[in-house]
Amino acid sequence: MENTVHKTDVPLPTANVFTAIVSTVIYLYMFVIFLCYWGFLLPSTILPIAPYKFETSRVADDTGTGILIDVALLLAFIIPHSILARTEVKAMMNLSPALERPFFVLQTTIFMHLQMQFWQEFDAPLIWNVQEPYSWGILALFLFGFLFLFTATFALDHFWLFGLSQGYGIDFNKAFGLAATDDADGFVVRWHYALCAHPIMTGMMIGLFATPTMTASHLLFSVVNTAWMVGAIKHLEEPQLTDLIGERYSEYLATVPRYVPSGSRCPFTGGNASGGCPFSSRPHRTDAIPLASNGSGGGYGTVKKYESPVLLE
Repeated sequence: MENTVHKTDVPLPTANVFTAIVSTVIYLYMFVIFLCYWGFLLPSTILPIAPYKFETSRVADDTGTGILIDVALLLAFIIPHSILARTEVKAMMNLSPALERPFFVLQTTIFMHLQMQFWQEFDAPLIWNVQEPYSWGILALFLFGFLFLFTATFALDHFWLFGLSQGYGIDFNKAFGLAATDDADGFVVRWHYALCAHPIMTGMMIGLFATPTMTASHLLFSVVNTAWMVGAIKHLEEPQLTDLIGERYSEYLATVPRYVPSGSRCPFTGGNASGGCPFSSRPHRTDAIPLASNGSGGGYGTVKKYESPVLLE
């Protein structure tokens, strides 16, 4: 998890050719591994070109050894991801502002890569294996999860989230016309965050479980990651955001579900049903928004007063 608060009244970090090149290389590496990671979650029969698969991973000598290795790989991702996301830890590291976020993205990507590279299958019964035509429904849900997660990064600030804006010293979100419009108090709830508080985590959780073929090691992977995301959001992200934002964030959490999207707000206009949104049924507040998360893996919100947010992924 990670917390990054970017105030709109604070200039972007001073960047140069070196930081621009570094942030670009890290972004490209992240993007490739991100796609491989989602391919990792699907069986070979569905996406044979993906380089990493649960069922084609090396097989452990015995079940106990396989579980221990897999849990170690999961913890190797979870622990640094959670620690390095903390504001106080980042202050101690004292990295260049232009490289702080790219460094976080890099370490996250490396440990994701290592998980796939060294994952161990172990001898255990198959959990489920859904055949056609029902498997197509599961694949549709998987694709929805992928797209929901990916597009949710743009509801925040995709380029700030993955370190490109910092590395170049350019607000790409604003340059491409994707920045939210400030209201009087500087808080905006839009798109995915009008539907649920942690949409990035929602998409990830769908991807973890929406597979036609679930092996025991895949289930271990999915359960541990989900438990971590939920626990980190509850005990790290939300308390920190409540301390940072105050009552407004608590009110926001009281008006939207944590993970399951709701039609109570319009994701496009922010309005309620009386305001003409066909997906809304109850009023909303435009002064409350999820600041976000980047460590547990999901929740992100845009607090316009702190423009892009507290990442807990």
